[in-house]
Amino acid sequence: MSGRLTRLPGENLNYLVTTSENQYVLKIASQERTNAVIDLEHAATEFVADSGLVVHVPRTVMTRKNVIVSELTTDAGATMRARLLQFVSGTSWCELNQHSDNLLTHLGETLAGIDLKLANFNHPAMYRTHRWDLTALSQHRVKAGLVTDPGHRRMLEWAFHNCAAALKLYLAELPKAFIHNDANDENLIVESDRVTGLLDFGDSLYNPVVCGLAITLAYVMLDHDDPLRLGSKVVKAYDRVRPLTDDERWSLFPMICGRLATTVAVAAERRMLDAKHPNWFVTEERAWMLLERLWKLDPTEAGRVLNTGIDAAEGATPKELLDQRKRFIAPSLSIAYRKPLKIVRGFGQYLFDHRGRAYLDLVNNICHVGHCHPYVVEAGQKQMALLNTNSRYLYDGLTEYAQRLFSTLPAELNTCFFVNSGSEANELALRLARTHTGAEDFLVVDCAYHGNTGGLVHISPYKFMGPGGSRKAEPWVHVVPTA
Repeated sequence: MSGRLTRLPGENLNYLVTTSENQYVLKIASQERTNAVIDLEHAATEFVADSGLVVHVPRTVMTRKNVIVSELTTDAGATMRARLLQFVSGTSWCELNQHSDNLLTHLGETLAGIDLKLANFNHPAMYRTHRWDLTALSQHRVKAGLVTDPGHRRMLEWAFHNCAAALKLYLAELPKAFIHNDANDENLIVESDRVTGLLDFGDSLYNPVVCGLAITLAYVMLDHDDPLRLGSKVVKAYDRVRPLTDDERWSLFPMICGRLATTVAVAAERRMLDAKHPNWFVTEERAWMLLERLWKLDPTEAGRVLNTGIDAAEGATPKELLDQRKRFIAPSLSIAYRKPLKIVRGFGQYLFDHRGRAYLDLVNNICHVGHCHPYVVEAGQKQMALLNTNSRYLYDGLTEYAQRLFSTLPAELNTCFFVNSGSEANELALRLARTHTGAEDFLVVDCAYHGNTGGLVHISPYKFMGPGGSRKAEPWVHVVPTA
């Protein structure tokens, strides 16, 4: 075969081959793309081509030896691996100036149909990760330091933070399968208000299925004044064919932001390598523009717009809760922050408010291993289902736990008192100290807080010197200044 070669846009080394009769695409594999991954891409393409879906994919043109890869040796002696693929005709999504409702609907239906088919695909090389793996986006967070504009850097940190928090919260429950993972605006082919082609399985992998939808939305929403409304049309159509779970619905918005963050972070890294590369920065400016629109939004409100008809409210509003608290809870139990937070979930190091906004928890003083740690939850469930009593009876768990504690401590610490709170522990410590020494006086540090019981309030300057306190120490309490 002979023809004219024309370099194609994109970050890979691809050429359009034009012969007297047909067109093809010549793909030159990069060094890091193994033969196993090339075989994965070929197998997935053939699977979709034979699946009965009305969507064209670039099938492999086999070599004369009936293999998919041809090895070439350059004049410099380097070995290159090449594949020839059928050319999929049509207009790429990024070339369109407008996107009709019919096209957006067909896109959602097409993506869902592909995902349903790919759920039955399996290949040993699909269990992998790479730089475009959305569940591994934390690998790019360090690149935020390469972004020189402070406003952009702040947006980038916000997007990484919210996507990482959502993944921590939802990842274990998200349905997983093999996905295309890169149905972007250059890989979607369109004809007459219909999606007719899907290119490039090079980034495909086993992952949460919703990641593929989020990635497509990140590109489809580029350059639009009302991106969420546009995206909601795709989501609605997708959901009709492959119904989304609640966790998938609410992970969509942070995943979209996470993909955009990955795009601009990788661009910042690449600019350090070659700032004039012709294909590395084609999406960067558009991605920043979309991030600027999205980062100002309330995450739950954005989720509601993407998932039209979904009600995300969980119980009372913050104002209703504040009114109820004033009626039923003593005012001495203070609330943090001038604008109180309504926290509805916790997972790992994050707390989530009623709007879906994630907070890195640096305040909580109880959860030493993070919120809702699965091992702790499982252990608690097992014990509650078996026995819940105090120490007046003999049972294995009491002494087993004591022995495990002793194994981590110096030998002289060999007696346990099990208590149910910090206040109870400190009250017991007061009694032990006074019994052992026969003394009454205590030294305490200024601003210290030791607990909410009567005895502990007397040795807590934070309490007795604060609002509602006596403003003076008991004669047996001696306050040591902190400075």
